[in-house]
Amino acid sequence: WLKPRSLPKKIDRCGEAAIMLWLAIPVGLYFFRERIATTLAALPARKTVVQGHLITLVLGLLYILPVEFVGLGVLKRPAYLGSLWCNIFTLLYTLKSNYGAPPLPQISGFSMSNWRQTGQAALQQLAPWLQKAMSGVDFHW
Repeated sequence: WLKPRSLPKKIDRCGEAAIMLWLAIPVGLYFFRERIATTLAALPARKTVVQGHLITLVLGLLYILPVEFVGLGVLKRPAYLGSLWCNIFTLLYTLKSNYGAPPLPQISGFSMSNWRQTGQAALQQLAPWLQKAMSGVDFHW
């Protein structure tokens, strides 16, 4: 049987390049974060949310359809993960646009020995925002 050392170097290089290519996504998001933020800020919140749910739907359909028959089976996992993450980001954007950004807790003197007290103090600072968001229409249960 084939051992990893018996494979040609060309296959190993292609595998390494494919692994490194995924790093282009976070790097691109980091370098273009200001342009992305200004573009998203200019769009109305409802339009952005509808587009986010539309992307979730398209990625979900790509996951459901039998694309293996045309040789695109490798797209199943990225479509599934993209659908989940797009749904999460759309819901977080909806919360931010409806209730504003949550206040950042001021943590001073953090140490591993008193992490419970620090966490309780942070939750007490977040409690008013959480109560306002939980009583809204987004959480209707």
